[in-house]
Amino acid sequence: MFDTDTLSVQAASQRLRLTVSGVPETVRPTAGSARAAVADLFTERRADDFESAVAEALANAVEHGNGPQTRAITVNIDALPGLVVARIRNAGHGQLARGPVDLFAGTEPATEDSERGRGLKMMEGLVDEVEVANENGGRVVELRMRTTPAAEE
Repeated sequence: MFDTDTLSVQAASQRLRLTVSGVPETVRPTAGSARAAVADLFTERRADDFESAVAEALANAVEHGNGPQTRAITVNIDALPGLVVARIRNAGHGQLARGPVDLFAGTEPATEDSERGRGLKMMEGLVDEVEVANENGGRVVELRMRTTPAAEE
């Protein structure tokens, strides 16, 4: 997982820093802001995928990440040479594991008629890498997407 110190050392461009209320009404506008912050680095299709993945991470943070309370969610978007990193952090709740979290450990995979368990798989299909980790008492979903010239897609 990238941390912000590493990103700074590698000359990341800080594209977006937001803290939003953990309510459903913030998901779409915040995902749209994330897309706008990096749209110049992606083709239209890749920008759509990035926005959808951020929206799903935000929706998960709203629904699952903050427990019974409404707490702030932070969204940080950084651009490295050839790579965009989005970090969506919520306050977390319950007993948190140490290190990266395998959300599928000990669970059955989502089925076509299942209404739950598809979000992480969807994010994995939209961006190049997804990592979920516990950090400072909260949970972070990190989305990494390579920037590719349109001619190469």
